[in-house]
Amino acid sequence: MTPYIKSVTSNTSGNNNSALLQQLIAALSKSSAGANTAGEAQYQNLLNAMKLGSKQTMGYYKQAGQQIANFGASQKDEIEQTRLNQRAEVNQDMIGRGLGNTTILPTMLGGADTRATKANIALGDTIAGMKSGLLERTGGMKFDLTKLKGDSILSRQNVGPDMGMYLNLIQMLGASGGTSKNSPVMMR
Repeated sequence: MTPYIKSVTSNTSGNNNSALLQQLIAALSKSSAGANTAGEAQYQNLLNAMKLGSKQTMGYYKQAGQQIANFGASQKDEIEQTRLNQRAEVNQDMIGRGLGNTTILPTMLGGADTRATKANIALGDTIAGMKSGLLERTGGMKFDLTKLKGDSILSRQNVGPDMGMYLNLIQMLGASGGTSKNSPVMMR
């Protein structure tokens, strides 16, 4: 604790408790104000650090969401390219066998389309699962950050001066009757 006043001294003889009491009250007020100022600064630093940390954390979740979206786009392109390649292979095979103009060709080409549709559905399910999981983790993180902020707010304490010390000084002042000359009283 920083000492706000080094001593309170009675330079008068007789009953001068009022002046000493005023010095004690002034020292108490200054000490209390200093503790409140320091506590408020520490509290604001904590809230600012939490705000920055929350912003950075949520930025990571946003990046993860963007990567999931990119994952789906590239996979869809790959599925479509595979579908087209399979259709071309089936078409060439059927033409090579002399079945290019038969009713079998559309059925065989439909198989490539069906496989592509199933792959797109599976991809959609995978992406939905990834997005759902990310959304759940994001909500959990937001809850945790909100809880941390609430806990921080509730943990704020203004630690003022040692009231017991001031009460002892006032008691000593009352017991002496203010008659001691040049008696320093050390305070922190």
